[in-house]
Amino acid sequence: MAQCRTFVFTCNIDTIGGVDTGLCQWTAICCNGEKTKITLDPNDVQEYCIEPYTLIQKQTTYGYHYEKLLPDGSGPFYCDYECGDVNTTPIPGYIYFEYENCLNPSVKQIFRAPETTTSVPNSVAYTSICWTNPVATSSLSNINLLSLPEYTDCTACNDALNPAPTPTPAPTPVPSPEGIEEYCLTYNNTLNIVEADLTLQGFGIVRNYVFNGSFGVYNVNVGVYQIYNVPSEWPIAFLNNGVENLISYTGNANNLERTATALDGNTYDFYSGTVTLNVNGDFGAISYQTLYPLSTNGQYFGGQNNLRFTTECDIPDATPSPTPTPTPATPTPAPTSVVPPIPSPVKTNWTLSYSDNVQGWPSFYTYNPDYMIGMNNFFYTFHKGNLYQHNVNELRNNYYGQQYNSQITSVFNANPLENKIFKTLNLESDNAWESYLETDIQSNGFMEDGWFEKKEGSWFAYLRQEGQVPAFEGQYAMRSANGIGKTSSVSVNAGTTILNFSTNPLVSIGSIISVGDYVYHSLPQYTEITYGGIVTQINVDLRNGINQLIVSTTSDNTVAFPFNDPYIMFIKSSEAESHGLLGHYCLFTITNFNTNKTELFAVEAEVMKSYP
Repeated sequence: MAQCRTFVFTCNIDTIGGVDTGLCQWTAICCNGEKTKITLDPNDVQEYCIEPYTLIQKQTTYGYHYEKLLPDGSGPFYCDYECGDVNTTPIPGYIYFEYENCLNPSVKQIFRAPETTTSVPNSVAYTSICWTNPVATSSLSNINLLSLPEYTDCTACNDALNPAPTPTPAPTPVPSPEGIEEYCLTYNNTLNIVEADLTLQGFGIVRNYVFNGSFGVYNVNVGVYQIYNVPSEWPIAFLNNGVENLISYTGNANNLERTATALDGNTYDFYSGTVTLNVNGDFGAISYQTLYPLSTNGQYFGGQNNLRFTTECDIPDATPSPTPTPTPATPTPAPTSVVPPIPSPVKTNWTLSYSDNVQGWPSFYTYNPDYMIGMNNFFYTFHKGNLYQHNVNELRNNYYGQQYNSQITSVFNANPLENKIFKTLNLESDNAWESYLETDIQSNGFMEDGWFEKKEGSWFAYLRQEGQVPAFEGQYAMRSANGIGKTSSVSVNAGTTILNFSTNPLVSIGSIISVGDYVYHSLPQYTEITYGGIVTQINVDLRNGINQLIVSTTSDNTVAFPFNDPYIMFIKSSEAESHGLLGHYCLFTITNFNTNKTELFAVEAEVMKSYP
């Protein structure tokens, strides 16, 4: 049996997981065919040990899972249990110790040693970072403590990793972690979000922050660093608690997306746009993370302990080069016009195929051969010195040993001058496809392949949105967002807020709102909307002067309701109640994860004209 890996399962909904049971449930089909049911209560988080490449099927609307990675993000978190067994006891034969970062004690690292070990080192070096003060723990790890360099204390460890310069022509650099490249940031740095769909391998969607086009360990020296193009949907914070005097960061006040608690338990500002780093001294290593937990490698996006100080990098220089003193011009012929090279906006390499039937290039392939040739009605490519013959096996979308997915992007664009509501998606196919949709007005349309139902030989589903909580700004224009009015009074009691509305004149709560909807509030001048909580009760008895909502404020990212004349609105769950997407056209991307033959004949949508 292959060595198992740890997966994290989260039931993160305060109200319901499954409509009938109130729980979140998954079924894991193991490599040996054994089926295991995983059940979690709302707001519960559990870790399970599952064989690699098992198929994990979610049985309820809510809840999500992802594979747990090592703290440095370098690989999976292996475990030694039978498939489906929860990690309740340490692995037999080992004892475990928690060490703290010498430069930032709030950062921890777990190691293991054989249970026959009688003493463990006071300080060790791991991934070019010094760790100290071992404490026995029940947490698990597969990192062998006795294979690491040992030191008497943090000073000895830091001296070994950062030796004093000697009068030699070239000092020996500190070795990089095996298999991980190191990069020095400059004054100007561009940030991209690189996304990989590893659902077929059991990892789900994996996203990483990538600086200047290359992912690895990022190093900085003393100086100022500008980081550009941080997207608003993935704002960034640098976890500098305890070393604020050595490294700090700031951004434009208009791009402060939220102040929130990060993974280390401390509060930070999350910025989009341009972020400025100020490095004043040796801070050791810190993490950086995004605000929203929509990635399978957590919120770090590859940033756990991934920003490090070193004097090996040049100090960034923002001073422009001096303009040379002009010399008197001499009569010369008029210069010929020279067009400067324009950098390509394309960041991804594709292999294209030409079709004589359409007289164009309709298909893009993710594999990149070094050379290709057709011979005797067969297609051959060369890659890294190896010869490959294509279209000769039943395993689809597997190139050079790497598995890919099938993906099609197109548009519904009938009557482009009319505003329409796109209600459903119908796939004339032998399989359901995961679907992403957006219009010129709304975005974040999403349907998992498991949401489709087979009707009369086709796959049918209602258009839904991802339903981010708190909502994206674009969700406020949705038909699932409704206003109620201003409150007459607000009272707070232990995680619950009571919103009272006037009965004379009547401020009607209405019949559209229901338990489980998300409540938002806004203060005069009513220009900003803030998430408040989830509806738990609706009490309306106008004869007795009762007209109120009871809202739970214990969920994440809530902001307390103000007492001063707030305006109240609510948004219904976009997964539970479909209102479609509003727009003049609809761009859709469908993805199929099968490795065998799949046919798709047509993609259809039910559309109705919108009357504002």
